[in-house]
Amino acid sequence: MKKQPLILLLLILAAGFQFVVSLSIIYTQEKILKQGIPYRFLIRPIDPADPFQGRYLSLGIENDHIPCADESGKNLEKNQTIYAILGTANGFACFSAWSLEKPDHGDYFKTRVIEYEDIEDQKIINIKFPFKRFYMEENKAPRAERLVRTNQDSTKCWVTIRFLDGKGAIENLFINGTPVQELVRKKDKDNQKELK
Repeated sequence: MKKQPLILLLLILAAGFQFVVSLSIIYTQEKILKQGIPYRFLIRPIDPADPFQGRYLSLGIENDHIPCADESGKNLEKNQTIYAILGTANGFACFSAWSLEKPDHGDYFKTRVIEYEDIEDQKIINIKFPFKRFYMEENKAPRAERLVRTNQDSTKCWVTIRFLDGKGAIENLFINGTPVQELVRKKDKDNQKELK
């Protein structure tokens, strides 16, 4: 009988711990979205939707690797922590360099190495880049994905990701400078007018 209060106390502590961890994650994401520096990443063509994915669009981010001018990345090990230095080219984000040490200034992203590649004089470090999903309402995500797929070329579709202190958060997905949610709402209104 004395074990029941102890078990109840442990369950309450476990639930409290989960609540604190969840709150911490939410706080961190909100802080990044409010204070982080925005970078626009171009999107590669999207594969057809996975019927089981539900509430998100699967994103194929361009420039999700770090180019190397030399073979300095050759000695990096798989899953080694590095800092990818953020830059821009033609108005869109790219990774311009990398460092083993946390940079003193500028914007960067803390990540891990997938592999170093040397293909036809192009040396790159493939990195873990977790920004592969853009979440939306479940019923709107498939329509948004169709909009992105039909409007996609090298300058039309991008995602804005904000970075702060080595972490990032997706802010929004755009087609021709308009947020995808706004385009889905407009398309829904147009469809309703056609039905009347």
